[in-house]
Amino acid sequence: MEKRINKKFAFISLILLVVLFAFYGIYLRNNRILEEKKQYETSFTSEKRYGTLKITNIQKTKNHLIANILNTTDITFMGEMVDVVFLSNKGDVLCRNSYDIPPLEAHKEVSLNMVIEQKCKNAYTFVLEKKKEDKNGQ
Repeated sequence: MEKRINKKFAFISLILLVVLFAFYGIYLRNNRILEEKKQYETSFTSEKRYGTLKITNIQKTKNHLIANILNTTDITFMGEMVDVVFLSNKGDVLCRNSYDIPPLEAHKEVSLNMVIEQKCKNAYTFVLEKKKEDKNGQ
């Protein structure tokens, strides 16, 4: 009789353990999804950052993206080619354009003004990313 109770206890314990692991896995997966979504929850005109640069006063006109880029450090930014990635409200990439950020002295500001392609016009937000090299290494 005691062996039968021990088998039931072991079986119930095993089932509870499996259920707990399942709930923990679901919890981790949901947190990961929420973290990914937070990345894209900022609107188009909200302040953005690229490394030590701050992008402010963002405006989207009919055909242009206009903003100010501020170097927030005491060191001159040497300039860099970046990808401006336009995203939907779900975080899907709508289009990707290159932009050459010029050298920028410490605590100075420069204007960003780029033409927006037709497929980018309905973007919910955008991010700046380090330029990806193409197949030719450029």
